[in-house]
Amino acid sequence: MNKYILYCILIISLLIIPKFIWARREIPDNNLDYPVLITLSNKYTGSGFFLLSKNIVYFVTARHVLFSDLPKQIYKKYLLPKDKILPNNIDKISYDNYNKSIIFNGRMTEDELRTLIDWATDIELKNIIQEIYNETQFKLISDSAELLYYSNNNQKVIDINLLNLFNSKKLKYSDSCDIAVAEIVQFANETTIVWNTKNVSIKNIEPDIKKASAVTKYDSILVSNEIYVFGYPTSLGLKDLPQLDKKKPLLRKGIIAGKNDKLKTIIIDCPIYYGNSGGPVIQIEDVDASMKVFTVIGIISEFVPFVEELHSSKYGYTNTNISNSGYAIVVPIDFILELIESK
Repeated sequence: MNKYILYCILIISLLIIPKFIWARREIPDNNLDYPVLITLSNKYTGSGFFLLSKNIVYFVTARHVLFSDLPKQIYKKYLLPKDKILPNNIDKISYDNYNKSIIFNGRMTEDELRTLIDWATDIELKNIIQEIYNETQFKLISDSAELLYYSNNNQKVIDINLLNLFNSKKLKYSDSCDIAVAEIVQFANETTIVWNTKNVSIKNIEPDIKKASAVTKYDSILVSNEIYVFGYPTSLGLKDLPQLDKKKPLLRKGIIAGKNDKLKTIIIDCPIYYGNSGGPVIQIEDVDASMKVFTVIGIISEFVPFVEELHSSKYGYTNTNISNSGYAIVVPIDFILELIESK
């Protein structure tokens, strides 16, 4: 009997002990170095990551982290002659006869600017069109920013000149989706990093950076797969109760809840908050029972709100409550790669 008990204890020990000896993370250790905290000179914050593409390293984040939102409509007073017909190939422009105003909806493109300048017959109208164009362009929120990240558990900091990067076309944004990329390393391979020193100031001596290169495009993303969201949700916690170190990234785990094929966006079941915007999303794909693949599928853009309207028939008013539904929108990596390739 004693021998049987000892034999059982030995078997159980062999099953349990290796778990302590070979304990490992759910994700590869080097994946923890992906997220980057960006702090603008006006103290606004967001998240991002470094992406390696054709030996060039880009800092990737959400467009709204770096650029201000556009006005939905612009009104400009102008007395349009009765015989002057609006161009029929631009549906964003209209005329308010009652207020004698030109109305423009959304952002004016360069092609639309050229068309409308050609259409305008007098200097006043041409100047108004130019004003509308200037007012409907995305503008930098800040001229400079600090990038904070970790490499092998060591904190690294670099400063970037956003205005210089933008003026030299090294900082680009997408017109159609919420992404922006900045070229910060001119050349990188396994042994060499050539920094864009005109626009990047290195605070640490030759900092290493974790560069994402393994990606999964939209068509190959699998609904129900698990994901990790990396980022710096700086809005969490109370100022007088410092539960979190806001200069260290946090992870959240969720799943791919769905895909919006019309908008080509990914919906994840994972709550995100202010500060998460621009952070990378990693998909976990089980190749077989012993192997998992971790790839970047996109960046966090926005949360999906839950809207509740409460109507009072007695007092005749409506109260609208908006809260975080727990779902979030991810811009797929496809758009980021397309933006990098664009001129």
